[in-house]
Amino acid sequence: MIQRKLLSIFIPIVFLLTGCWDFEMLENRIIITGIGVDKLKEGYQVGTETIEFQGGPSGQAAQVKPEFIETTIPYQSIEISLHQLQDRLSGSPFYPNIRILVIGKEQAEAGIADIISHFIRDPDMRRVTHVIISDGKASDVMRIKTQRERTTSLYLESMVTRLKASGRAIPMDIGDISRGIHEEKAVLVPVVAASPTHNEAKVIGSAVLEKGKMVGYLNQEETFTIALFKGEMKSGSLQRPCPKTGKGSIAADITAVRSSVDPRIVDGKLVIEGKLKVTGSLAEYTCGDERVNKRTSLKKIESYLTKETQKEVNEKVNSMIHRGVDLLDLKTKLKRNPAQWKRMKKDFPELLKKSEIKLDVEVDLLLKGTES
Repeated sequence: MIQRKLLSIFIPIVFLLTGCWDFEMLENRIIITGIGVDKLKEGYQVGTETIEFQGGPSGQAAQVKPEFIETTIPYQSIEISLHQLQDRLSGSPFYPNIRILVIGKEQAEAGIADIISHFIRDPDMRRVTHVIISDGKASDVMRIKTQRERTTSLYLESMVTRLKASGRAIPMDIGDISRGIHEEKAVLVPVVAASPTHNEAKVIGSAVLEKGKMVGYLNQEETFTIALFKGEMKSGSLQRPCPKTGKGSIAADITAVRSSVDPRIVDGKLVIEGKLKVTGSLAEYTCGDERVNKRTSLKKIESYLTKETQKEVNEKVNSMIHRGVDLLDLKTKLKRNPAQWKRMKKDFPELLKKSEIKLDVEVDLLLKGTES
């Protein structure tokens, strides 16, 4: 009986002591969904897109209010800049929901290794947060007011990931860039420009980063070519003008891509051989009265697409590789022969610029729609 009385007293006390003593209302937390970093003479200027949950009228859901807030005083330390920014927030910042990290072009040219190092170590950040380079200031992109998504950060993240399938962008996250820096690989990061009206943005190409610094730029066509060889594409279109008139177009829907690259040293010269096979179905043919009604006609189109694609791929890849940037990750393949790599390591950049490149392309069209 005494034990029962003790339990009846003890159990309520336990519940009181183990209650939500550290409970925090959602209205007191500020959700950080995006971060922008720009370079100023005095240091980093940091801005965040924040979401503040505001209670609505009785019986209605809470209101979501996205807002972009920037530091007023730049610092040489990005950590100090972020803490200084927190003083301007009306609640406790919550970082695990961050969707995008935007780096200004000037900051990318100066280097982003320290920025990536900070975010990869911060326990509140996410390695899978996507990274983009702004064609101007990061704040130009972060201040976009779009109706397509509830927040600018989600709009930018979705735009980049959607373009991956078509090869018009090669998305990169914080973890990808960190690995590229430590493994001394060239990394391509999408470059985004804001429209003059600041109501939308578009991907205009890719920034080429080496050792964490922007050393070059690829337009969308060049990005498409590299995406083919890197196996980054799952769909998209291969389009060429009509062969006789140059008017109209022939287009194929890409269904599969297979590629290989083999760099070798031959008589002291870097020789790069590669193969690219693009499989697809004929999707558009607007070349006058030349109807595609026989297998032989389809073969002629395959031959034409193969010839034109091989010409364009070789021209673009030659131009890019001869800039001295290892866009096809040739270094990793050459390191498989450690003795050879040790001998050529110092001369590798010059070998790239003077390399001999030969890429064979094959286009295989499997279907021709409902044409009989």
